[in-house]
Amino acid sequence: MQVAITKDLEGKKKFDFERFDKLKRMDYEEKVTYSKKLIEKAYEVYGDKLSVSCSFGKDSMVVLHMALEVNPDIVVLWANTGVEYPETVKFARKIAKEWDLNLVECKPIKTYWECVREYGFPLPRKIKLRDGYKAPGTPRCCYYMKEKPLMNKIHELGLKATMTGLTWDESYNRKWLIVRRGDWFFVKKRRYWMVHPVAYWNSFEIWMYIEDNSIPVNPMYDKIERIGCKTCTAFLGWEKQMARVNPNLYRFIMRKMREMGDPRGMHLLDDFFEI
Repeated sequence: MQVAITKDLEGKKKFDFERFDKLKRMDYEEKVTYSKKLIEKAYEVYGDKLSVSCSFGKDSMVVLHMALEVNPDIVVLWANTGVEYPETVKFARKIAKEWDLNLVECKPIKTYWECVREYGFPLPRKIKLRDGYKAPGTPRCCYYMKEKPLMNKIHELGLKATMTGLTWDESYNRKWLIVRRGDWFFVKKRRYWMVHPVAYWNSFEIWMYIEDNSIPVNPMYDKIERIGCKTCTAFLGWEKQMARVNPNLYRFIMRKMREMGDPRGMHLLDDFFEI
């Protein structure tokens, strides 16, 4: 399968359903081969100006493993938001040491609680609350704690591109991003290229690769399905997850929501703590 590079498509209606479906239907071995060729091609194009953005979740660990095979000294960008799970921070430090990573830590421009004070608690995308308020496309905390710090660091280091662990089956929005843009495209607003080597993989295939290659796994996967900020309220089902994993934080956030007039804070899952 030939690697395709996409121009910036912002504001344009261009959807390649045929290509998306064809790549998504490849078998596991074909996807591994395709992904590795994509990384090799990106390295040919950008050389040392190519980086990998890693959250130390399962998807980005797969991309990191493949990237290190091509360039052991590749710059590894990690957006340490300050509200990561302690297990994630410990895991990141452990991998950085054991794999001898060229790790660059990106610090948030605003803290999570500064974002909450200014913009409120983050909402699930495109979800309307009882009062009719509609969530913006990207939570402001994500912008100030992840996107902007990564963008600033990429420009500071003179990098031209970064690779991520984005996959099509992670969310509806990510699926349509890949349908529209593919797995290699230029982001005009950020002024750098993005490459998504495992864009067409599903979760099962990610776990297969991890097992086949004995890749260490973030211990938080013993408790939750998706790694992210421990304070995140921007996905459906966050209440149950937080109440189960960190009940004290859950009660604190619910109290703050009530104080700020956020209607989500009116429904404390008291009965959940009996589980």
